Amino acid sequence: MPKLIAKVLPKALKDPIELFYNRLKWFGIKRYCPACKSWVKQFLPFGKKQRNDALCPICSLVERHRLAWLVLEDEFRKRVDSQNRILHFAPEPKLTKFFKSVNNSEYLSADLTKKSAMVNFDITQIPHGESSFDVIYCSHVLEHVPDDAKALSELRRVVSDNGIVIIIVPIHREITYEDFSIVDDDARAEAFGQYDHVRVYGDDFRDRLKTAGFDFKEYKPSDYLSDKQIIRYGLGCLNKRNQLIFACTKSSEKDNRG
Repeated sequence: MPKLIAKVLPKALKDPIELFYNRLKWFGIKRYCPACKSWVKQFLPFGKKQRNDALCPICSLVERHRLAWLVLEDEFRKRVDSQNRILHFAPEPKLTKFFKSVNNSEYLSADLTKKSAMVNFDITQIPHGESSFDVIYCSHVLEHVPDDAKALSELRRVVSDNGIVIIIVPIHREITYEDFSIVDDDARAEAFGQYDHVRVYGDDFRDRLKTAGFDFKEYKPSDYLSDKQIIRYGLGCLNKRNQLIFACTKSSEKDNRG
């Protein structure tokens, strides 16, 4: 939308007009975003390494969000008649909209400090009782948390017996690397890829889930999408090891975690 026009429009008119303008500007039939239901001519490069086919020009969600959207749609189809008490960590606005649209749902967003969240608390000390939530969504959070074992234990504690915890973490190695003596921002960025990360997860993240008392299903695009769909949704890079979604449920094995 031309900047001059955008300046003089009230927000109530600006938002829908800007959305229409962007849809017109980027319209095409090569790519489709399941989150904002937009057909576009391309997804844009994004990230430090400028990943191709990444960012939706309409809703600004990237590949992992589009895959998460598809996974969540599948999971909620299975829960048609279920109660859905939803806890959403580090809330992304578009996914917030998705969760709030789910029938028979109670929604709560949470973050350690983010003001856009409904409440602020530490994921290692969730101020809710056992089995308080039926769906928990936790994307790219645990790599920021020093005591991720405690965080996983808390997630297991507050999810219901028939509930599900969706967890996404970046996985870039075979064995997880962490060094808590590294506290400088630049040194953390060098060691872990980002200044506010405290580790780089490896394939052994699965062992951490099992230790916490979770069974899980791994989602990647090739598991349930055709090659044409993977291209259409811009999800090709997510078949790599570092972009998996874990749908976790309480382990069926009896334990004494409390």
